[in-house]
Amino acid sequence: MLAILSLVALTSACATDGTVKEIDQNTTWDACYPSFKRHVDTIAGLDAKDCGFWRLGQSKASLAEVTACAKTAASGSEAFKLGHSDMGYDSYFCDVAIRDSSGQLWSFFYDSDVSGGSGGAATIWVSECKSFALEKGTIGKHSFFNLDECDLDDDLKARLIADQ
Repeated sequence: MLAILSLVALTSACATDGTVKEIDQNTTWDACYPSFKRHVDTIAGLDAKDCGFWRLGQSKASLAEVTACAKTAASGSEAFKLGHSDMGYDSYFCDVAIRDSSGQLWSFFYDSDVSGGSGGAATIWVSECKSFALEKGTIGKHSFFNLDECDLDDDLKARLIADQ
């Protein structure tokens, strides 16, 4: 039942034709679905260092800025958030790395179509992770970070979905 609710709740993030809704070009953290930034901030905390969210279509210089901030943040101990959007084999996705104020690493991942490109529902995955590295982590062309040894947190996912 929870899986069905999560798919139904996040489907509203997509336009009726199954594509991701268009957003203001000046907005980065709301690039994935309407409550995306709020969900990220719930995990990261409002005081987390914001290294930025690189969107498809932004310049390579913008990606370099996010990556440079990620290097600095990863070497420290403070809370941070960073991410990017990309295309997988069959759908648009958003990948976020978070370290909260307690030092816990999190993976926050949004997939716009979990059916494999058949126009299915969107969903999120929220996972606690043990390691973070600046290396390719997904199939996305612009992937620049990897979170490893991650365990899904279905309770947190359910709370986020309930807070649409």
